[in-house]
Amino acid sequence: MTKRFSPELKAAARQPYPGTVLGVLDRMEELQEALGGWDTAKPLGAFNFLYHSITSSVAHRLGDIDSPEAAAPDGRTRNPLFVYFERAIDEVARMQLCLGPIGLEDPHGAAARTEEEDVHPRLVDLAERIEEGFEDPDFMRTLDVTFAELYLRALRAWADDQPVPKAWAVLFSHWDDDIYEGPFSGAILGVNAHINHDLAVAVLQAHEAHGRNIDDESVLYSDYLLINDIFEVQTPLLHNELVDRLDGFKFMVWNALGSAGLDQVAQQILAATREWAWEEATNMANGVTDRPAGEPSFINPTTDWAVGAVAKHLLDLYL
Repeated sequence: MTKRFSPELKAAARQPYPGTVLGVLDRMEELQEALGGWDTAKPLGAFNFLYHSITSSVAHRLGDIDSPEAAAPDGRTRNPLFVYFERAIDEVARMQLCLGPIGLEDPHGAAARTEEEDVHPRLVDLAERIEEGFEDPDFMRTLDVTFAELYLRALRAWADDQPVPKAWAVLFSHWDDDIYEGPFSGAILGVNAHINHDLAVAVLQAHEAHGRNIDDESVLYSDYLLINDIFEVQTPLLHNELVDRLDGFKFMVWNALGSAGLDQVAQQILAATREWAWEEATNMANGVTDRPAGEPSFINPTTDWAVGAVAKHLLDLYL
């Protein structure tokens, strides 16, 4: 049976859309309170929490807040699953990853190394690049707000019993279920819907708002890839938090790949899906595929169906 939002969540979802990155953070705080606070394990609450954390990091790189912690509500770091977002950027240069020659060595079984060998050179370089921030912060602010609005529009549509993209429908139908393996599964479902469906639409709309053509030789594309770098330094810390929470099957996968291998797999999937979103935005701009339409903005029906199918598969994995 499809679950509809609580009256509190409906009220929060129907608020006006924010026009700034800080406004996005405020709206996510309102949603989180309606979902039960920052420690809730509800699937939608987990995604909203994760999204707030990432947006805080982006706002810090934009110079809109002094640090991600400056926008953090009281008690936010009490949830051990998401605490790595607050410390990821500041600790990246000190992270010790025992990567083997092909990057698939399990750190728990690795031989002792010197401190210089433990710190992966690329992560040190990433820390410096991330600290330099974005080359075109005005565009990134537009992209961030446009991207978040697609999530908020989907929430409002569900609250008003209107159609939403299929992947969002999977998460919203189980927004407060307690049958998951903790909050991580809800975060995965939200990331799938938001990146694989919404991101291409946001890239297209942000370029049009600035009167720019989508060009993978532009500084805008370089800024876009910086988000991948932020995720890359966060992924190992996430896996460190998750290792004790895995069930038998997933623990076997962990042992087969090693944690460093899982880091690589997760980052490659993220980079590939975000690259696809950029290419899909280019195709929409050039008329190769249909432009987004509807409320909220729907991507072409084929992609909507495919991302929804992925969401249903992910749901099955975590039941």
